[in-house]
Amino acid sequence: MGRRRRVSADVVSCMVNMRQQGITQIEISRLTGVSQFLVQKCLAKYDVTGFRECGKSPGRPHATTSRSDKLMKRIVQVNPTASSKFIKSQLLETVVVSDRTSRRRLQCEIGLRSYHPATTLRMLRKNVTEKLTLAKSYSHWTTDQWQRFLFLKRFLSNNFTVF
Repeated sequence: MGRRRRVSADVVSCMVNMRQQGITQIEISRLTGVSQFLVQKCLAKYDVTGFRECGKSPGRPHATTSRSDKLMKRIVQVNPTASSKFIKSQLLETVVVSDRTSRRRLQCEIGLRSYHPATTLRMLRKNVTEKLTLAKSYSHWTTDQWQRFLFLKRFLSNNFTVF
């Protein structure tokens, strides 16, 4: 089942005014840009209730506005390593959101992912000295010799793996 399109009270009042002027539902749908079925439903609801609104909005309202979402995005673009608590503290005092809400807004709706710095293992002093001695002992090699060595190393590691 698809989602229903939300129609504002202004559009419904335009539909009601057009119908009072004698315009058909097909013309109203063409002029307002909504389907004829939706025009029919809104006009029928107006006939029954007398209100110029076509249903209430589904779900809970957002805790943040589009302005606060843009502010969150700007904070993260300036400081990519900012935590959700830092972002929450930088928002306006009128916006009260949880850390999880700020993370969800950034990840799902704005499209920014969390920052995870790349980590590598530190080399032991023994390994560093071994690499330096190896590099010094083969420093006289030409680029062709190094290319052959790297090709051979890559070939051996791909074809002769030990399980």
